[in-house]
Amino acid sequence: MFFRSRVVILATAVAVAAVAAARPHRASANTCTSTGTGSWNTVATWSGCGGTVPQAGDDVVIAAAHTVTVDVSTNALASLSVDGTLTIGNNSTARTVTVTGDLTIASGATVQVLTTSNNNHELSLGGNLSNAGTFSGEPDADSEIRITFSNTSVNQTVSGAGTTTFGRVNVAKGSQSLKVVCTANVTVSGEANDFDLGDGTDAGTWEQSAGTLTKAASTVQITNDGGLIVSGSGSFTLSDDNLDVDGILTVNTSGTFAMGDGASSLNATTNAVVTLTAGAVDIFGRFNATAGSTTTITGATIRIDPQATNNLGAGDVVNFAGGANVTMSGGSITIVDPKAANGDNEVQIVSGGGSKSFSGGTIYLGDGTSTTAGSTDAFRVNAGVPIFNLTIRNQGGGTNRFVDLVMNDLDLNGSLVIESGGTLQQNSRDINVAGDWTNSGTFTRTATFDVTFDGTGTQTIAGSSTTGFADWFIVAGATVVVPAANQPTAETNVSNQGTLIQTRTVNAASVAFLDVRNAADSASTYRAVVVDTTGSGDNLGSTTVTVRGNTVSCTTTGAGSPDARRCYSIAPSSEGDAVVTLNAFNAGGPFDERNTIADANLRVYQYTGPSTWTNISSGAGSAGGAFSFNSGDTASGEPIPISGEGIHFLLAATGASPTAVTLAGLSATAGAGRAPLAALGLVVLALTTVGLRRAAGPGAARRHG
Repeated sequence: MFFRSRVVILATAVAVAAVAAARPHRASANTCTSTGTGSWNTVATWSGCGGTVPQAGDDVVIAAAHTVTVDVSTNALASLSVDGTLTIGNNSTARTVTVTGDLTIASGATVQVLTTSNNNHELSLGGNLSNAGTFSGEPDADSEIRITFSNTSVNQTVSGAGTTTFGRVNVAKGSQSLKVVCTANVTVSGEANDFDLGDGTDAGTWEQSAGTLTKAASTVQITNDGGLIVSGSGSFTLSDDNLDVDGILTVNTSGTFAMGDGASSLNATTNAVVTLTAGAVDIFGRFNATAGSTTTITGATIRIDPQATNNLGAGDVVNFAGGANVTMSGGSITIVDPKAANGDNEVQIVSGGGSKSFSGGTIYLGDGTSTTAGSTDAFRVNAGVPIFNLTIRNQGGGTNRFVDLVMNDLDLNGSLVIESGGTLQQNSRDINVAGDWTNSGTFTRTATFDVTFDGTGTQTIAGSSTTGFADWFIVAGATVVVPAANQPTAETNVSNQGTLIQTRTVNAASVAFLDVRNAADSASTYRAVVVDTTGSGDNLGSTTVTVRGNTVSCTTTGAGSPDARRCYSIAPSSEGDAVVTLNAFNAGGPFDERNTIADANLRVYQYTGPSTWTNISSGAGSAGGAFSFNSGDTASGEPIPISGEGIHFLLAATGASPTAVTLAGLSATAGAGRAPLAALGLVVLALTTVGLRRAAGPGAARRHG
């Protein structure tokens, strides 16, 4: 019994020894180095592998001057360093190379696929790719290396000054928050789905923080668990096709972002979060943001051109749908050319279920250089919500490049600029402007449609052209500086519920301030103040007149002594004597500023302070007459001073003097009627030094015609 047991034990030991002899012992991972040119699956190709080909966990080195051809799918390597040439694929059978760590390609080294392989080979990488040589992943349309970045725990990087071309890129990070961060110049092939980001288990984000990522033609799709970020000095180029975003797109770079061929679209769909912060963003085609998407523009320079290599077909050039969420606080959008075909809008911003806020930035129509002809529709603007600045660029004489307002009124939170060579056609739409109005081109008004200044700060009218308004409104709380040269005209009405300011030179002359005429210069539609120094021969120099109109808030009146709804200040730069005529509407209707005071009962009051208004009239008011005064009729007999806002006047009923107060706000509502103008002229001579302190009031609600 004992002897038999020993025989069994011995036999078992011999069997174990035989198995050990057949399979090399691996106490730890090896560093496998190529011995020469050969096939991957040939033992003689390797040294340091323990007498076999590279196994799972091995570090592999392709030595300089050696070419190793992958003729099988590899084990999962710990790392792969290529100093020579690695060829993936030996025939039409697809091969997979798996590296759980880093892939390093030395200067002069190559990773490639043969054009004769005619298959799609795979490279699965769990570490970083550093390429100082050549990664040739698609030498032709039939053979490619598809790379998958597969680490679901940490970010991976692509770096190096080498030449990198991928057949297809899969970012399989498992989470949109994990990234492949690329600082190298990389090219991805032009076949469909070769650079789609985010697709179930392939969730993840590609960040190009330096160098340029170039994608050849075919649509790129970023699904709701994918992302593309262009940051740092990175750039992105998508040739000749669409970019469909349902995930993250962020451009915050000193580099460039360019896509399309003129007939292409950047489409932001339901789950898209598009953030354009910095960089040159060129979209050749259209920018289309649909319901549910969120677009934030804070500083990028965006150029959109529907006429490039190809022309855009159906679709608005900038389309922010009603359900889209859009915020623009800086940067710019330039629509370089109008569409070549009729029927759509160059700017289409629709109010609706999505939130929209335009608190900064500028929309440019034309780039000031291109003269490419548009359709007969030219540039069409339909903004259903207030936008910020709008600039009509110099169109260089190009055909059908005027700007036409359609469907909705134009409401600007900022300024309007019409450059020399630019044309804006009002086209039966009201225009509301909260900033400046600068016209050096052509503004074509439409009868009975308004231009309203409704800002809360000082607004300036400027430019080398004379703007002709039909109806011109200044709302309560708005302050508009009117130029002496190229002063606007108004064909029908001017309603000043806020403040008008104009500066002119008065040197031994009679000068009318804020005398707004019709386009034919045959009648005044608004008159404010005339300062006349022809009698005294005095030079007042640069003189500023301020008129606060259509308001009962100039003073607090005493019982039985209301004031008219207009008050005045005059501030010359030099002292002197002058005859001053003050005008106010007295024709009845919504623009009547008499506040129920009969013409004959109106008097001129001068602020002599503190809290004192002095009646300096010696005669009665009239609808068209003027008063003659001598220096004894004024409050102190002193000349017009140099004093801050100057001296202040108002028109009030004869009787107890009004009581002065600090002005805390101006408020009035424009009526629906349109009354003709009649001017009430009241004249005072040799005025005195006084002061009126005015506090800025809150902005009034916007008026929409």
